[in-house]
Amino acid sequence: MIISLQTVFITMTPKITYSDYVKEWIKEIESDNPSTREKGLRFSKKLITQWLDIDEDDDNITYCDGTADGGIDIAYLDKADANNEEDDIASGDTWYLIQSKYGSAFRGKTSLYDESIKVIDTIDGKRPNLNSLSQGIKDKLSYFRMKAKAGYDKIVLVFATVEPLTSEQQRFLQIIQTEGQKQLEGIFNVESVSIRTIFDRLENPVDLTIPLKISLQKTSDELWLGTTRLLDLYEFLKNYKAKTSDLDQLFEKNVRKFLGSRKKVNMKIQKTLKGEDDNENPRYFGLYNNGITFVVKDIVESRDKNNDVIWTLHNPFIVNGCQTTRSIWEVFQSKLDSGGSNESQIINAWKKEVEQAIVVTKIAKIGEDNNKLLLAITRHTNSQNAVAEKDFISLDDNFKEWAEQMKKQYKIYLETQRGGWDSERTKRLAFNYKDHANAFDLLKVFAAGWLSEAGAAFGRNAAFVPDGSIFKKIIGKEGADNNGDMFGVEDLFAAYNLSAVAKQNNFGRGAEQIARRQSKFLFYSIFVGLIKWMLEREGFPSGLRDISKAINILSDDKNKECYEKIIQAACAVIDNYFSNAETKSIYNEDTFKDDFNNNINGYLKWEKIGKSEKDCPNLFYRIDIEKAVLQKKNGSKKSPIDLIIETIKGK
Repeated sequence: MIISLQTVFITMTPKITYSDYVKEWIKEIESDNPSTREKGLRFSKKLITQWLDIDEDDDNITYCDGTADGGIDIAYLDKADANNEEDDIASGDTWYLIQSKYGSAFRGKTSLYDESIKVIDTIDGKRPNLNSLSQGIKDKLSYFRMKAKAGYDKIVLVFATVEPLTSEQQRFLQIIQTEGQKQLEGIFNVESVSIRTIFDRLENPVDLTIPLKISLQKTSDELWLGTTRLLDLYEFLKNYKAKTSDLDQLFEKNVRKFLGSRKKVNMKIQKTLKGEDDNENPRYFGLYNNGITFVVKDIVESRDKNNDVIWTLHNPFIVNGCQTTRSIWEVFQSKLDSGGSNESQIINAWKKEVEQAIVVTKIAKIGEDNNKLLLAITRHTNSQNAVAEKDFISLDDNFKEWAEQMKKQYKIYLETQRGGWDSERTKRLAFNYKDHANAFDLLKVFAAGWLSEAGAAFGRNAAFVPDGSIFKKIIGKEGADNNGDMFGVEDLFAAYNLSAVAKQNNFGRGAEQIARRQSKFLFYSIFVGLIKWMLEREGFPSGLRDISKAINILSDDKNKECYEKIIQAACAVIDNYFSNAETKSIYNEDTFKDDFNNNINGYLKWEKIGKSEKDCPNLFYRIDIEKAVLQKKNGSKKSPIDLIIETIKGK
């Protein structure tokens, strides 16, 4: 019996270690012998985009690293989603200012202190002679501070390091945050992120125990019920963050974790916690709130030095109550850990009320790997929040199945969490993947192209996460074609093929041609629009699945000549539309001039971009020209569209 080496690696894949993951992760950082400055920029770029789950080409990223950067290597504006459909969810804007400390650049508390002072002074306008990029960020931050709303909008200084900060260094960050909030009106926060943060978010959770002071009653071998004082829950959260440096890990099992992410808070919960009127007193919190649910590997009872009962939770996750917990964290951190030496009668009165505040708590012991029970608990405990069944199917069944199909059918690794590709390379060094792609990015490609949502794909992340409006249009029943066929692996592969075309033709931030730097999503819309037009012209089915099949057929190497004709047409539309030398260009669109004041960024995020000739007449003029080129015959030879259609038909 002969067993292939590939089979051995697949069936006997060892559990990867953190050290192995780090070695694989930094290969890209060290490749091609870059300068020290370039290494630092590569490191911070990769780490921050994986941590915040954003594309490196995201238009809200500014790379400032260099001489006179004011301590800011990368700045990222995480903007609130103006189209948020959750009535009780308020979104604030967050500026992340990243300070990269790669290798010898990190000198412990000295680096933390020196760089913090530098950044705080930059924000406060006390550091003149900045480079042009940092000066631009400083100016934006000045206006941001004028308009910022405490408790919603934030400026977050992020230290990016290879290894996690020590407990002592984490405590030092809290001191820095307190001092920064005094100087910057309470909107300043400090975070740290490391390669370990990304590693622990994947399939390798931190093995940790956290004490929680709670009144509990054991009802069965798997279930404990009780109440937790909010102040004790806050202490638990602080302990968790001190040990992991990443509070979001606590919500990794929660399908609705995105609604309680770094920038979103629940208005109703916060109003009660803050005690803004007599009916919204924090002592009523337990009456108003549905409570939180933990799942743990184990739970152990003990007593502290005051003989109070303490329950130690082993590998805890919150599977219901993500928004509740996040809101408690936001309010308590701002009120209790914002610094200041003087006593405040208002804060003291609030603390007296909060001492009576509790939250109903459920703790379920599910053991090490009981994923089926975990899913059942998460599904049922979230039912009161209108979490649809399809959200669980999409996250826990469909994407897993699609990832496996992408691997088997196309040898593409489907990354469902940024950083997963590094993990997979570490585990399966002998497996011959052709390439990898991020699932979230492919959903955006599909929306921009197949659904003509180029503006939303460019400007709205929230719509693409589970339970988001466009996510449901793609994955849910709304995403079915005329035959009732649902979105599947062939659609993902088609989106991958289209994204590969954009990369090969240098679309994105690093593009030499200015026209292609911001127009990637519009390119997808134009490309798919041409495919759909050709199918309809010949009387062929042109539903979502039909378009995917056509793209996958054309992207085959043997059909390269036909595929290139469409690529050239779509690229020509973009290049001419963004040309100052052309009369029928973006610069002469009435909406671009009148409604967007000649702002390309804003115009490309417009919800109507690329959807109709009425709204974008010059764009459709350019598209019509390329359609004519595709229909033109050269003597007795067939036209490009005839050749393309024959290829799709399989002749």
